[in-house]
Amino acid sequence: MTVEFTNHALEEIRIREIDKQIIEAIIQNPKQILDSENNRKVYQDIVEFKNKKQYVVRVIIEETKGALRVVTAYKSSKISKYWR
Repeated sequence: MTVEFTNHALEEIRIREIDKQIIEAIIQNPKQILDSENNRKVYQDIVEFKNKKQYVVRVIIEETKGALRVVTAYKSSKISKYWR
């Protein structure tokens, strides 16, 4: 399935200093997929960053015909808040 990134998602990934490869890896092999608002899905995984800290990385996805559209993505140190 094709993966598309909105301009907003690309900007937020840059600002939040998340490598695009991390986002793509989560999309390919999410550890969790949760339902979200507006018929979106949250693909997430726990990732260790260069600072040796672990974060939950959440990728907000819109599923369309033949494509997954990344709406935004962010990381949080509050793993227990988001991990199911």
